[in-house]
Amino acid sequence: MKLRPLFLVLLSILSAGLLADSLKVTQHFGEFNGLSHHHSTSLAMDRHGMIWIGTWNGLQRYSGYGFATFKSHPGDGSSMEFDRIKNIHIIGEKIYCEVEHQCYVFDIRTGKFYYSGMTWEQSRKKYQIPAQPVRQLAGKDGINWTLDSSGFRKEYIRTNYYRRIPQMKPAQVRCLFRDHRERIWITTKEDSTVRVFDNSLHLIGYLTRQGTISKDYTSFAAPVYSMFQDNRNVFWLGSKPNHIYNMKETGNNKFAIHHILNDAKGHKVGNEIYDIQQDRWGRLWLSTMDKSLMCIPNPESEHFTIIDDMRQYTNLPKDCKSIRCVRILANDIMLVCSTRGLLITKLTGGDPRRLSFKIHRKETNREKSLSNSATMYAMEDERHHIYICTEGGGVNEIATGNLMADKLDFRHYSENYISSGIEYKGVKWFIGTKEFEELVPGSKEPVYFNNDVWKDELLFSDATPLSVGDNHWILGLMDGAMVFDFDQLHKANFVPQIVLTHVIVENGKQMKAVSELDTILMNEHERDIRIYFAALDYRNSENISYRFKLDDGNWNSLYKEHSIALLNLHPGKHTVTIESKMQNGAWAGNARNFTLIVKPTIWQTTFAKIIYFLLLVGLIALVVYIYNYIKDIKRKQEETLKAYLRLEKAGEITNKEVKGEVEKSFLSNDQKVFMDKIMECINNNLDNSDLSVNDLANYVGTSRSGINRKLKSIIGITPKELIIKSRMQKACTLLRTTDMTVKEIAYECGFTDQNYFGKSFKQIIGVSPSSYRQKDS
Repeated sequence: MKLRPLFLVLLSILSAGLLADSLKVTQHFGEFNGLSHHHSTSLAMDRHGMIWIGTWNGLQRYSGYGFATFKSHPGDGSSMEFDRIKNIHIIGEKIYCEVEHQCYVFDIRTGKFYYSGMTWEQSRKKYQIPAQPVRQLAGKDGINWTLDSSGFRKEYIRTNYYRRIPQMKPAQVRCLFRDHRERIWITTKEDSTVRVFDNSLHLIGYLTRQGTISKDYTSFAAPVYSMFQDNRNVFWLGSKPNHIYNMKETGNNKFAIHHILNDAKGHKVGNEIYDIQQDRWGRLWLSTMDKSLMCIPNPESEHFTIIDDMRQYTNLPKDCKSIRCVRILANDIMLVCSTRGLLITKLTGGDPRRLSFKIHRKETNREKSLSNSATMYAMEDERHHIYICTEGGGVNEIATGNLMADKLDFRHYSENYISSGIEYKGVKWFIGTKEFEELVPGSKEPVYFNNDVWKDELLFSDATPLSVGDNHWILGLMDGAMVFDFDQLHKANFVPQIVLTHVIVENGKQMKAVSELDTILMNEHERDIRIYFAALDYRNSENISYRFKLDDGNWNSLYKEHSIALLNLHPGKHTVTIESKMQNGAWAGNARNFTLIVKPTIWQTTFAKIIYFLLLVGLIALVVYIYNYIKDIKRKQEETLKAYLRLEKAGEITNKEVKGEVEKSFLSNDQKVFMDKIMECINNNLDNSDLSVNDLANYVGTSRSGINRKLKSIIGITPKELIIKSRMQKACTLLRTTDMTVKEIAYECGFTDQNYFGKSFKQIIGVSPSSYRQKDS
């Protein structure tokens, strides 16, 4: 029995905040961590912040991710026969190394050793190198590096961002509440406790079922999920799964508790009360997970009434059974967060059962709709902007000014599970399951803070955070409660420098001496490269997040990966930009640019491109020439054909104009003789229906294939087509100049069937013979 009061005294002291604000962190590095030899002789830091260690097995460089070893090798031009380095000293881009009393210089840019021509003692005097090796370094980031007998270690002071509020048993915190007397109430789920603290977080005691405050660890009648104190100072405690309690303070830390199951008319209260709010007419609004939205319109009455399910009286959808949160704004607009959407109504002093709700949900085909219908919490900031926290859809800011509009537009931030939010110094902080999201005014994307920052695996509960002043907030956890200092997050603002650590080009040998490089040259047949880099934050190297972009492209997130692979790079000059986050989770603004120059092959040079261009221009000119040449030949063939068809009689050129056209044609003398004989034969036999291609071939003394070939080259058509065109030419002349019947003209032009003649005529001329004669007359 004597141990319990002692524990409570300690609990009170710890809860008052008398915890260490910082913690010393020590990490040792030896051969099992990658150090080439446990016997380390000296330390140095280059201008970028890289750590260099002299060992009895070469020179080592540490970047926060691992070690790179540099030694001399046969054939590399260095006369250094030993790798036992006793002392090192950095000047600019050179590391002066003591090796067997001689001074060898290591060039950081090339990764090569060379002999300085001096003993170590001569070099030490010339360059004012300390006589004793440096065995301890203090970095600008507050880290101390020290050599010991088995390697070296780093030490620094880690900031604590929070302190836990001690409790007897691990249990999920469901509600954080401050009453009108500035007492703080913390309720837990598994052990059903209701703890009471003063404003300085000294534990007062535990609320009992009888309404007293006990110094002993005691459970309440049920797990309390929500607390509220109305305008008459009456407490209302919503539980799960045991309805609601109200209690009135009767004395110093003594309360009269009433367990409410139903009202005077037998209307039952919900079993799972998640939130309680009061409007300016004094009505209580209860959000429940089993009976939707409820209202107590007259809580001041001894026989109050319960409207036990608003779905029975209003347009609340039947599927809106589970309500998590109610938020009443200064203009009497009430926001209701349900698992089936966001519900909004305008409160009046009238009957609550006559309210009408606007319902907003995630819409398949509208990008600006709610990102997730399962809404968790509604928050109004100092500028009266409304933010809706969702289950899996991140934070949604209402972008429509009129909250009572039929449709609201939302701005979406992140896609995480967000249970609640707070505003502190104009910055919004939204609480997820294991991280915070910070949204600065004007920003489009939140900044994330998680266990990478506070070095502890914290799981936050759905309890709404509670301010306790002096930059501190109480946050509920799945196993307790904590006081968090949000200002400390912004003090972790060390901006690390980004350096290259390794480069591999085209699956070749790893290049380690690249920390001084700003430009990497890739040869003609090298198109792939993997670049390793480090942001030199030795406190947080294993948790640094990166992003990169190539040239003017978009940022690509790398999360904690500290290398990038670039494949199939085009010849030319490329810029790789890399940026890291700070320890506080914000982008550091330390973007570092590296230039990649990819040499083209002979076929990708400017000279080759000029040749390609000239060849292309020549090809296009040739195609144009051939096209125009063929077009010109076809034109001349068509003109020649028209000229010969206009000859009135074969062998008798009576029309001088037509004869002139023929004479002017591009035909040679032999071709003209050939065409004259062809036309003579056709004109003399137009009335002969048996005239064939063979007849023409025999007449001009050639074969069937020969006459076909010659006619195609001269006038562009076959002999058979020429016969038909000639018949139609004569038919047109006879139709225009004579009174012969169509039948007579058909026979005259070598057709034995008047119908076939008419069909052929219409097909070639476009109209029937009769229509042609009428049109021409």
